[in-house]
Amino acid sequence: MELQEINTDLIIYNSSKFSDQKIICESRSILPTLKEIDLEKVKLNPHFIERILIQLHIPIWQMMNTDSAYYQMFNEHIDELSPQELMKLCCDHPELLQSPIIISHQKSFIPKHITELFSLVCPIH
Repeated sequence: MELQEINTDLIIYNSSKFSDQKIICESRSILPTLKEIDLEKVKLNPHFIERILIQLHIPIWQMMNTDSAYYQMFNEHIDELSPQELMKLCCDHPELLQSPIIISHQKSFIPKHITELFSLVCPIH
């Protein structure tokens, strides 16, 4: 998949995380048309991360996984980095990104629980 533009519904996940594995399996049954991007297999670029941030309506620091070992390693210097430098760091170390990330024409979000996927199938108004 070309990682320049987001023009389809997709789920971005990290197959090395057990919690992501559970959500990706569930998403395949709930939303089989979602395209998948595995952070373990695809190299992101800063432009793509910027597009995700626009879809999510959040700054880069809110998308960072503060529990990751890489975050702990860089923690004392993260406040000194610009958003562009943080995006580059996330490209080099995708473990820094929270995941999974759902990007949809209906709704874009970082689900914390599998049941949040149902909001894409049966949106609550």
